Amino acid sequence: TLHVTAFNTGNVERAVNQAGFVPLFAPAAADGKYSITMEVIAPADGPVKSLADVRGKEAAFVQMSSNSGGKAPLVLLKEEAGLLPQRDYTYVLSGDHVASIYGVCLGRNARLKDGKVETATGPDGKPTPGAKYPAAFVASDMLDKELAAGRVAAGQFARVKSVGPFPALCFGVPHTLDPAVRARVEEAFKTYVFPKDQHPTRVKFAAVNYKDDWKTVREIDAKLKGLADGK
Repeated sequence: TLHVTAFNTGNVERAVNQAGFVPLFAPAAADGKYSITMEVIAPADGPVKSLADVRGKEAAFVQMSSNSGGKAPLVLLKEEAGLLPQRDYTYVLSGDHVASIYGVCLGRNARLKDGKVETATGPDGKPTPGAKYPAAFVASDMLDKELAAGRVAAGQFARVKSVGPFPALCFGVPHTLDPAVRARVEEAFKTYVFPKDQHPTRVKFAAVNYKDDWKTVREIDAKLKGLADGK
């Protein structure tokens, strides 16, 4: 029923193996690079300075299907800090990378509306101080976009750790798509130029290689399964 679709980094493996998805292109910089990192961020004046400091606190994940916002953080916290969810820390799902970024940098319930940031206020109409999340796990391209737009500032957060590289989200087609249609789709991606104000570093699409580019992501999925099995 779909000719072209996109999946986030963490869902590509499932789409390939269960739905016959063929990864083709990812948004890229002028030099053709499309990799991102997972950024562990915390309020600049907050208590989290290392992964070990997440112990006993509530971390913000994006969603469990997200690589940078869910899967990789679970594995990272277990492997590098010996922390397990619900035993050593709790977590919430923000549902969006930007929501997690604002929760760390701008405080409680800040949101983006009509291209502008609305700051949170309490029942009395006055601003509600304090970060919403002690730590969050987000994709670097989303963080870079908010920084470039001036909606958050570097001084508002600390980069606790960067992990990667990982491929970005990916566009592709069904393996059953008519070859002639696929050729036209590929040509469209190869010749498309992003609007100048769409993203600070993404200007075109670059071809991806599922076998090589998603190797680390597949390893994380395997480790996550082991973690779920108690290994």
